[in-house]
Amino acid sequence: MADAYSDLIFSAMAGEDRVVVHMLFEHQSSNDDWMALRLLGYVVKIWTRFVEDEVNAGESLPVVVPVVLSHAPGGWRAKRRFAELFSGGGV
Repeated sequence: MADAYSDLIFSAMAGEDRVVVHMLFEHQSSNDDWMALRLLGYVVKIWTRFVEDEVNAGESLPVVVPVVLSHAPGGWRAKRRFAELFSGGGV
């Protein structure tokens, strides 16, 4: 089965500037302590595609809002913050 991507992309005008916002939804049926790292990888891929698309020449990077939708049994118990992936847990 091929990978599927279904970002929601919104754009609006802020004065003279176009503002682009990507909504990134990740569905999870189990806890994953590395979810923040996975989301970062997805965000970098979105930014890379954006920069490589000539239509966006001269534009600033879009805002990407990652959202994890979990239906893990017992609720989400995995790490929630990217800083928790480092030694010291983001202290």
